[in-house]
Amino acid sequence: MSEYHVVRQGVDEVALQGLQAPVFHEVELQRYWSTQSGVLQALGERFAPDTTFGLFAQNRR
Repeated sequence: MSEYHVVRQGVDEVALQGLQAPVFHEVELQRYWSTQSGVLQALGERFAPDTTFGLFAQNRR
């Protein structure tokens, strides 16, 4: 397992997902809103657009 955290300025998450597709049988893109503030997190999850993403790749070919 590996994790890759980025600031989304110019990062194309769909392109990254496409790069993983030939290597893994399953590649899932999850977008979400995230902040370090607990109060703002609750508000952001409900009202703000997604700001962060994660790629989950399984079953290496």
